[in-house]
Amino acid sequence: MKSPYGRRGSICAHLGWTWEYLHHNIPFGIVQRILIDFPSVEFDSDKENRIGITNENADELLKKFNRICQ
Repeated sequence: MKSPYGRRGSICAHLGWTWEYLHHNIPFGIVQRILIDFPSVEFDSDKENRIGITNENADELLKKFNRICQ
């Protein structure tokens, strides 16, 4: 995504839109507002606190995630 074409292609792929729809059927101001509202992920540089998913802890992590989402 280093060019406008890459960003637009990513938008189409993520939202399931066609290139034609993005360019001719929706105002770009609306697309920009959608991009502003996309969730973001912040990465902590402290690698000691990261939890990797393994076969042993997958069920436990899923339960924790489900508790957060309730």
